[in-house]
This record gives sequence, structure tokens and C-alpha cells, in this order.
Amino acid sequence: DYSQWFPGNENDLADSLSRDFHLSNIELTNLYFNSIPNQTPHGLVISHLPQEIISYLSSILQILPEATQQQEKHKVSNLSLGVAGTYSLKNSTSTKTFSSKTYQTIMLSAFAEEVRQAKFSKVSRDPLACSTVRTAVDDVSKTFRDFDKPDPRKDRDGFTSRLLQMQFQGYKNVDPGTKQQKALPLSVIRKLNEQPDSDNIERAIAELSTGAIYFCMRSCEYLRVPDAESKRTKLLCLRNIRFFKDNEEIPHSSKHLKSADCIAITFEFQKNKEKNETICQDSTNDPILCPVKSWASIVTRIYNYKGSTKDTPVNIVQHRDKLYKISSKDSINFLRKTVRSMKEANLGFEANEIGTHSIRSGGAMSMKLSDISESTIRLIGRWRSDSFLRYIRTQVKEFSINISRRMNENEHFSHIPNYKNASSPNKLQCLGWM
Repeated sequence: DYSQWFPGNENDLADSLSRDFHLSNIELTNLYFNSIPNQTPHGLVISHLPQEIISYLSSILQILPEATQQQEKHKVSNLSLGVAGTYSLKNSTSTKTFSSKTYQTIMLSAFAEEVRQAKFSKVSRDPLACSTVRTAVDDVSKTFRDFDKPDPRKDRDGFTSRLLQMQFQGYKNVDPGTKQQKALPLSVIRKLNEQPDSDNIERAIAELSTGAIYFCMRSCEYLRVPDAESKRTKLLCLRNIRFFKDNEEIPHSSKHLKSADCIAITFEFQKNKEKNETICQDSTNDPILCPVKSWASIVTRIYNYKGSTKDTPVNIVQHRDKLYKISSKDSINFLRKTVRSMKEANLGFEANEIGTHSIRSGGAMSMKLSDISESTIRLIGRWRSDSFLRYIRTQVKEFSINISRRMNENEHFSHIPNYKNASSPNKLQCLGWM
């Protein structure tokens, strides 16, 4: 935490303030917050001294004996040399000699700090998260690369610059811990469909949520979301939904869609840049919790709207004689309303701890608790790495059933001693066991 006193040889901030006149106030502020956060008070603002104080200090200097005045050549601080490039001094005036590459990195760092302080946001708010700042910096860097220019994030060796590394680490150190949305159990999805006072929009949300959870869908795949979240992923349309029975496709116009034994959904373009990926799910015997029945209801309902075609998005619902596009905000509100109607103590979370991402993590969690292999979970959720594991919420009680008992089955185990080479007694080699 910030302290008001440091030993003189450790007070990098004061040393820099008295030496680094070649850096702007913005560059200095970035430098302090990211390089020495333990010495930098929150909300630090560097301002020029009032003229009265400057005049007073000047008058004191004029009456001091000449012998006590500093005769040493002015030097910039080691702190600034460590991150901002190299400098040469001439006649006590600092001249920047760093390359244009370094200058670009410094400007990018200053831009990152402006983003961090929400200077480009529509409304005044708290500092933005490190991940948001990184995304903004990445977008700027992408523009450089699109025009065949060097990536301003990288140093001469092709690594992320030390300045940006320290800056992002500083942001991450002071950011509050990430609050993951709680995974939704299927019991909440069932309750969505059983709410007695639901209107047309809420009933449509219940159908979409039921259909989405079996495919671990991203909210932007079946709901209207803010533009920033929908840049890559394409919203599903009716043409992407297909029904099969005994390996034969059932047309959307059929009255027997709900009798299909399989549904296939094709995701045309996804966040991970995969195109036209098709995922299948079988029908269940449950009248509510069934991917086939929920999507059959959605398709049949939308085709009954005037003007609907195979290209109509799946989030359309007729409400008060108008077609309405269901948004992520609509979905969140209904999900939270439903959770409040249940016993939150039994669920282990409160309504404000869930969101549309809870559908995706809920699907992954339900599969994991049903002993479905991790490779299958990855395929169904269309994850390209083990990143899906962060959707598996270890705080779910059922996740750890019998684990402690099974651990006790191997109460003791022995190590294989290190191998000692007789010809080289001082060298140890370890056996690797596969």
C-alpha cells in the first residue's frame, strides 16, 4: 500500500520528479503508476508549481553561498532510462535520442492510460479494467499491421515492450478480482418455462435459453447484444436450424418437428473465426428440457409471423402487434426475475450474480457433472483450447462429490530415488515416468 515516506535511496518517484524534465506529465504519470505503484498515491496528478512558490524558491537560491550550490551535471533518473529509451545531455538540456519505434511505444502507453481513465467513454466512470485497455491497444496495433506498419507494441526483438508489460501488470495488480457469472443449473431453465405470468417476450426467452444451454451458446449467437460484442459472431437464423428423424431431414413446414430425434445447428461465423461448424444434439424424453422441442417451438412460432423467411433471426418475437428483437438485457432481466422466485439459498447464488454467460457455463457444468468427457464438452461448446475449464465452477457442491473419499484410497505413495551416475557422482539425473 501507499506510504508517505521512503528511504532517500529508494524514493524513485521523488528522484524522477527532480530529474526527468524531458518527459511530459502524462508520460511521468504512466511511468509511476506502472513501474512503482507502491510509491504512487491513487489519483496522482502532476501540476506546475504556483508562480509565488517559484519566486520564493528563486529568492532563497539567490542568497545561498555559491559554494553550496550544486555543481554536478544534470542527469535523468535511472527509472526513466529503464523504460523510455536513452538520452543525451548537452548544456543541462535533455535531448531525446530514442528511436521512432520507442516513441511509438511511449505514445501507445499514453493512449492506454487515457483509455484506462475512461477518457474516451461516453460517461464518466471508474478506471476501465486491464482487459478492456488491452483490447483497445490491440485494436490500435491491428490498424498499424493492416497498413503494413510495424506493431507498436513490440520492441526491436519482437517482444512486447517492457513499458507495456509493466503498465498492464500494474493495472492488473490494482484491478479487483474478476467476478465470474455463476453457472445456471437446468432447474432454473425449467423454472423459466413454468413462470405463470410470462408475456410473449419472456416465453420466447425461455425457449431460447432452453435451446441455447444444450449447445453452450454465446449470448451473441441467439440474442441482440451491444455492437462491441457482436463484431465476429453471426446471429443464428432459421436457415441454421435443421431437424432429422431416422437420418432424414424434416422440413420446417412439417407439423412433426417436435418428433425429430436430432437437431443440427450450424454456426456460420464464430468468435474463434471458425466457419460453418455444425453441432448436433439428440431429443430427450423431458417435455421441457429438450433441445429438439425448444428449437421446434422457436422455428414454428417465427414462421407464423408475417414476412418471416429462412433468413429471419431466431431472437424475433411478436409483441403488441410488432416484431421485437430480444436482447441480452431482456434475457438477463428474466433470468434474474426467475432466480428471485426460487430459493436462492438452495441455488447458492443471488440473482445479481448471473448473466447471459451463465447459460454457456451452465451447459458446460451440466455435462461435466454427468461425466461427459472434456473432449466432448469442448466439441459441443466449440472451444478451441482448455479455456473451457474456467466455465467449470469448482464451487459447485456436486463437482467434488466423493473426491475426498477417493483421495483416501491412495493414502500413501513412494517416490523413486534420484538416479546417481557412478562416473559423475556429483550429478543427479531424474527418471521421467510417463
